[in-house]
Parts: sequence; structure tokens; C-alpha cells
Amino acid sequence: MGKSQRSADVVIIGGGIIGLSIALRLRQEKLSVLVLESGEPGREASHAAAGLIAPKFEPATEPFARMAIASRDIYPAFCVELRELTGVDPEYRSEGTLMPLLSAEEERWAADLTGSADDSVPLTKLTRGEVLSLEPSIAPEVHSGLLVPGDHQVNNRMLLQALLKAVESLGARIQRYTPVRAIRVRSRGELLVESDATHYTGGTVVLSAGCWSHLIEMEDPSLRPPTRPVKGQMVALQMEPARLLTHNVHSPRCYLVPRLGGRVEVGSTVEEVGFNKRVTSGAVEKLLHAALSVLPALQDCSLIETWAGLRPGSPDQHPIVGLTSVEGLLMATGNYRSGLLMAPITAKLVTELIMTGRAPALLEPFSPSRFARADAPLARI
Repeated sequence: MGKSQRSADVVIIGGGIIGLSIALRLRQEKLSVLVLESGEPGREASHAAAGLIAPKFEPATEPFARMAIASRDIYPAFCVELRELTGVDPEYRSEGTLMPLLSAEEERWAADLTGSADDSVPLTKLTRGEVLSLEPSIAPEVHSGLLVPGDHQVNNRMLLQALLKAVESLGARIQRYTPVRAIRVRSRGELLVESDATHYTGGTVVLSAGCWSHLIEMEDPSLRPPTRPVKGQMVALQMEPARLLTHNVHSPRCYLVPRLGGRVEVGSTVEEVGFNKRVTSGAVEKLLHAALSVLPALQDCSLIETWAGLRPGSPDQHPIVGLTSVEGLLMATGNYRSGLLMAPITAKLVTELIMTGRAPALLEPFSPSRFARADAPLARI
């Protein structure tokens, strides 16, 4: 007996922040949408993130900055929309990011950052007294600091909860625990997506499987996106008092993200260790030591969670988004540390691409074709 088949206008492989955001926009365009997720939606890199909406601290190229700033600018409306659709508050906050500089060496490091500042991500230089006025609990030996008022944050886990609820309420089908094995080209301009139990067909397929994207088999292996897992470990503490810290803090040593209710998240390591998601004592010790050096009052706070996630790295640390040489096959992966930041604009632009057949200008620098081998044949239908 052959495998059963299901179909949709668009099949999205991957139910993280990028895949779900695309599903939301496509359903609002009245397309039928099927999301295939190997586990529970939003429980991998999206769940493990810190929730920073911070273009300045990501790879500094002009194309990336343009897209990141565009996404940052529509984020507040995105969160309001989700809250109104679902009643779930993503907890968007706009206090900005503070960078305390605790030594002359760190001040020299920050000089490069200020020298490369984009006009749309302004930095304000702060004296020692101004840093301590904003955050009195910062280590007293702080020399100076920087303030990035345009950097904000969102509670990524609440955002994912709201997004998943919105997507399902709009009628998208989400198939959980359905790892995809292969994407095949069929006749009549149709793509076949294979899992263990079922085959799925769609006129359009969006590959958004994070660091697992390159594992999906294709008839032309050169089409596989060059993604890889980049592990990041984090810890969370319960602040006492709850407003011990109000700004995001991005030190050269670590970053700290305060949540409503007094939780503060500390991150993050960058480890090239394959698909290993174990939390290690050495990483926890390193993160806690760094956090205490920046905010000594954390020594009296309770350690409440440790976790690790796998970011979807790409060779140039930039997203892989756009059309492939196979008609109907798109990619939206490889976001490295910026998946949460880029979700709203990626969803908007990918939906525009699907509806019009034309790649928006913002997406052109991130085309999957930039990694294609010069001698690789184009796939044909």
C-alpha cells in the first residue's frame, strides 16, 4: 500500500519563529498552509533565544542592516497584532540596550562599534556616572558606557505561544512530530515532500527547518542550503528585587535580558559542536562568572533555569531566503542569531514573493543562489 498524501497551496517545512510567521501571513492571504514540524512547534532555536530585537549587535553589512532595521521597525505592530488576535501578550519592551564598559580594553573594543554605527541604529556615549544613573547595580568599577535606545526586546516564549495560537486560529494545519526526509520534483509543477508515514504536495514549498535544513534530501544535492548547528547555552536567574535591572545589558563579557516578573536571562556561548544540546557545567560557570562581574548583585539571586539551543548558522552568518532554481521551492533559513529579529520582515517579504512571483529588493542579497556551485546544473521540472 502506498503512502497517504495530503496537499496545500504552501507546505512549510519547519515550525519555528520564521516558519510560523510566514504561515500567519500566507493564511491572511487566504492560501491553504500546511506546516510540517519534526517536534513541537517553536521548541528549538526560537524557544532558546534571548528575545533581543537588536540590529546593532548582529553582523554589520549594509544589506543585513537594512533588512534588520526594517524588521525592528515593524516589530511593535507585529506584537500588538498578535496580542489582539490571541489575547497573549508577547511583552514587547523598549527600554533599549546598555553596554557598560568595565575596563580600558573594553573601551577600545567599543571604539570599533561606535565607528561603524549605522545612522538608523544610533549610539549614545555615556560617562561612568550616567551608566550608574541608568542602572545603579552595574559594577562600580565601570569606566563608561554606550546606550542603544533603538534596541528592544520581546519575550520570545510568549511570542511563540501567541504566534502558534494565531496561526492555528486562522486555519493553518500544523503537523507535529513529522520529520521531513526529502523534497522531490513531480510533473505538473508540483513538489512532493516526503516524511516517514505521509507524502505532502504543494505548488510552493518553503524550507525553514533551521540548522536541520541541509539534512533534507534533494535530487540535486547542490540545492541543499549550507546550514549548520551553532550551539548556544544560557542561564536564567530570579532577580531580588525584581527590578534590579531594567535595560537590556550587552557587555563584551555577556548579555543580560531582564523580563517582567524579575527573571533575567544570561547568554550566550557560541560552540561548534554539531547537534549536541547538552548543558555543561563549564559553560554555566563561565556565564555566571561573566554576569556577576557586570552585575555583582546577582550573587544573591536564585539560579532557576539552564538550557541550550542550536542556531542555524550559514557560511556568511546571513539568512538564506528566497527562490531556488526549482520552481516553487523557496528557502527561509540560516538566520544564525537573528531569526527572532528577522521574523516579521521575512514573513512579509516571503509572502510578497509567493503572491507576486518576484523577489523584493531587500531579499536579493540573501538569495540561496549565492552559495550555488558555478558548475552545478540548474534543476528542471
